[in-house]
Amino acid sequence: MGRCRILVIPAIDWLGGPENRLHRFFEDVGHPDAEVHVVHFPLFESTIRTSRLWVHRAPCVLTRRRTALFYLLNLFPLWLFILHLIRKHHIHVVVSTNPVLVLPVMLLKRALGVRVVFDYVDDISGLASQYVPRTLRSPVAAVIRKFMSVVVHDSDTVIVSSEPLRQRVLKATGVAPVYIPNGVTVHSFAPPDSHEGARLVVGYVGGVHEWSGVDDLIRSYPAVARVFPTVEYHIFGIGGNEAAVKELADVHDGVFVHGHISYDEIPAIMRRLSVGVIPFVKSPLTEVACPMKLFEYWAADIPVVSRDLVEVRRLAGDAVLFFHDVQGLSEAIVRVLSDRALARRLVLMGRERAKAFDWARLAEDYFAVIAAMC
Repeated sequence: MGRCRILVIPAIDWLGGPENRLHRFFEDVGHPDAEVHVVHFPLFESTIRTSRLWVHRAPCVLTRRRTALFYLLNLFPLWLFILHLIRKHHIHVVVSTNPVLVLPVMLLKRALGVRVVFDYVDDISGLASQYVPRTLRSPVAAVIRKFMSVVVHDSDTVIVSSEPLRQRVLKATGVAPVYIPNGVTVHSFAPPDSHEGARLVVGYVGGVHEWSGVDDLIRSYPAVARVFPTVEYHIFGIGGNEAAVKELADVHDGVFVHGHISYDEIPAIMRRLSVGVIPFVKSPLTEVACPMKLFEYWAADIPVVSRDLVEVRRLAGDAVLFFHDVQGLSEAIVRVLSDRALARRLVLMGRERAKAFDWARLAEDYFAVIAAMC
């Protein structure tokens, strides 16, 4: 790779937002011949991690998680700050999951002498179905899709995390993108010994948003508790739907909402689970998603129950038990808790599949893409 200078523009606050695939590739794995700079914009209230990279804190007006207002107030200063970093540090390659902040780099990349890798991991047009008034959802989604089409056209290379996104980019550009899914650090999650115990614990670890489906998970609790009175539900994570989830959980003595946990705590937490759930609501956003928690549950030897989502079914096949609604979720959890042979089969198949998605192996492909552009 030589001494390749890379600027990472994340989709969200690098030091205060949730962990994502860019943290895994650049913080955890990294490349010895890369000098990595990261744009940090403090969207969240506090800093929850440190970094060994060159992190550049952008001068921003803080808006405490109000994402739309944050961008409205800070967009042009952020653009200027990013262009300044590229010139000051003689950046060779810009890697971004943020289509908004990387836009001026794409428009000026020849003058700047940089190449752009767009890491396409989310269909942000799907957010319109969750956060935009019903009467405006279709036109807003259409505008976002058009914008994303411009982004993928103007990138030098597009990396996608799921097969639906690969098909979308291929249709839009006629050029096949590079497919690199999400993954897991297998050795970090693998339990040292059997973690089976007397407690029955159903868990979810991830973002708590409207699209996360955590409210449906909580609604499945009464039916499961009728069969297994000692069962406990534990939910870990933060997001825009936290207040509603906590209110719903407070009705049930066996449902616990824990809020934020550090990424380093997740493996130990997962090893205590009897079932790991991916309750995401079916939407344009989640149907193209490649949930990291799928691989983490697998590596932690947890049987997985998931909403019947396109990419999860493609990756998992019969290594996951799928459901469609709250009743189906309750029935799936009861099946796993009741049938030890089924649970063991799911664990063994998941463990084998997880090996193919180790971050270290995926990083080889990721940095090969960047090396070809330096």
